[in-house]
Amino acid sequence: DFIPLESRGGLVSFVRTSGDSALLLACNRSETEEFLPLPEEWRSARSLCGENPKNGCLALPPESVTILGA
Repeated sequence: DFIPLESRGGLVSFVRTSGDSALLLACNRSETEEFLPLPEEWRSARSLCGENPKNGCLALPPESVTILGA
């Protein structure tokens, strides 16, 4: 399944699910840092690539991607 989360400015984020597995992908295409508040179920997820969640959100550096696994 595809679940869109937040898209604004250079930030695009979504969740992909398949059976019991899920990934959250967040992409910052802008030249400035962006912050993504995370849904409750993703706040303790582990990063597979990029930044780890802190205080319930992701701080995404300019032109970066983060993938969280659950």
